[in-house]
Amino acid sequence: MPLRVVTYNIWGTGTPHRYWHDRAVLRGARAGSPALAEADERRVWRRRAALLTRALADADADLVALQEVPAPAGSGAGRARELADGLPGRWEVAHSGPGHAPGLAVLSRAPIHSWRVFPVPGFGGFGGHPGVLEVSTSAVTVWVAHLPVGPDEVKEACLRGLEAAAGAAPPERPLLVCGDLNCPADGALMGRLRDRGALVDAWAAAGGSPAALTMPAPTPTWRLDHVLVRAADPVRASRPALLGTACDDSGQYPSDHFGVSLSLDVRTPASASSDPASH
Repeated sequence: MPLRVVTYNIWGTGTPHRYWHDRAVLRGARAGSPALAEADERRVWRRRAALLTRALADADADLVALQEVPAPAGSGAGRARELADGLPGRWEVAHSGPGHAPGLAVLSRAPIHSWRVFPVPGFGGFGGHPGVLEVSTSAVTVWVAHLPVGPDEVKEACLRGLEAAAGAAPPERPLLVCGDLNCPADGALMGRLRDRGALVDAWAAAGGSPAALTMPAPTPTWRLDHVLVRAADPVRASRPALLGTACDDSGQYPSDHFGVSLSLDVRTPASASSDPASH
């Protein structure tokens, strides 16, 4: 079955003003634009939410993996639910739960059969999220992760831990590993992951441009945002695209990341094994 998948780091409660005025860093806004002067996070979020929902709707997504999703205690799925409610059609939402740091979420057009959070193997360092959000539908299981910013040895341990966990996960449905892995696609960590061969970079498999970059907007220098699939799973990737690459009339971008979208032709392992064309 065809499935349009998106992964998107939505920048928590970030504002261009905070970066520009506190650090003199241009982030999430056009240079010299009015967006740099807006200090009220709620007003900024209203603009960013409108841009995010437009990007997700234009992508015609079926399954959306989000990182840096605020969900204060008592707010349910927080801003993930807000984004889902702004999209056409009916969406189910799973969130990693309230906490002091922005969490992880999945928006799904298909019914969510189960979800849980488990620890990121080897997690440490600084930044990121210590859990993996696992969500299962009838078609796929998706793991949403936000790995630490550093150091590299910690990220290497996390990647190897995710690979091992993916290899041990049930084979009944294909597994997608989505998120901000804080590892540049052209860097040594992702290069070693590709060489080991257990997880496949769906962007590259779909023919996505090696020059496509996702962070930091508006002038990104790395592709940190990934959709990985198990090499053994019957999944074919196509139609790679970046989301959220345009700003609004105030100069505001949806996030400090661009989103990544892919079309996946997903079959269950059982149906693929009976189809000679899949081998």
